[in-house]
Amino acid sequence: MSPAPALPGIRYLTTRTAVADFFDLVMKEQLSFPAVVVTKPSHEAAPYIPLDDLYEAIGDIADIYFLDSAAVDIREVVPRRAGAADLDDVNVYGGATRVFPAGRWDSARLFMARSPEEGKQRVRAITGHVKSLLNHRGSLSYTTSTSQNADAVRRESDSVKLVAAEAENTALRERVRKLEAQLAAATKSKPASKPKTGPVPVHKPVRRMFADADAEIRFRVMALWAEQTTPAEKQESPLPKYTFGEGFAASLDELSAHNPQLLDKVARCVLRILLGQDRDGHKLDTTGKVREDGAVAWRSYVEQNTASARRLHYWRKPGGQVELGKVVLHDDYSI
Repeated sequence: MSPAPALPGIRYLTTRTAVADFFDLVMKEQLSFPAVVVTKPSHEAAPYIPLDDLYEAIGDIADIYFLDSAAVDIREVVPRRAGAADLDDVNVYGGATRVFPAGRWDSARLFMARSPEEGKQRVRAITGHVKSLLNHRGSLSYTTSTSQNADAVRRESDSVKLVAAEAENTALRERVRKLEAQLAAATKSKPASKPKTGPVPVHKPVRRMFADADAEIRFRVMALWAEQTTPAEKQESPLPKYTFGEGFAASLDELSAHNPQLLDKVARCVLRILLGQDRDGHKLDTTGKVREDGAVAWRSYVEQNTASARRLHYWRKPGGQVELGKVVLHDDYSI
């Protein structure tokens, strides 16, 4: 499959170095302007979201990148920060598009398209979102009619940010000096307190909402999907229907009995499968064996890089509907 030709104005992230440099700016919150990162499905030559339409709509107010996630895996290039979930908040692949606000990475929003028709609709949604971000950036306007004006505004913006940052640093240093003085005075006047005794507080695990594992996973999948999409997107692209096999609930109950966090991991895995974002999934039986009704067995990752990592086995029926089979340990290939 030949790659799509490069388009003027689009920045291409096709090497490990380019991807690492870009996400270094993201994680250090050094983006001066919103960045829109578009990817393509692994089986397509071009993204569903049309880059030329996107550039025409917001090319003068945002930087637009194309990331070939099939060639460069972000997880292998971008180191995780202190929080284990940070990489999940910036990762983008398999046809999804993520918008990174200027100066922030923890509020990046994900847009998904599962066909060229949905891709054109997402251009309008992304455009509206980027413009809403700019409305919260202060009095300096970034809406320009030409690329020359856009470059001039960007240079002015960088200068304003440097001046503002220096002023803020000066104020912070003065504030730290005062707080240190107050702390020193309070320490001298306050008598030493006795060490506290008693039981060490224990953090409760994530609370389960339903006794039935099928209902629990359906609830968590719906909640995750609801958080990631707008009301308009829910109407345009409803969550695909799926079913549970007879052994799913029992397998999940057994493995999550002493690991409540597994429930959320399984729900995230299911949502990736339903949205076509499961880049690690593969057929369970490489010989091509199918069920009597024509369904094909698949295997996906619930956990990675951990002892006895869990896997999810499921059936993909003719027509694409998913039937969840069972949750297993990584050495178990039954379904």
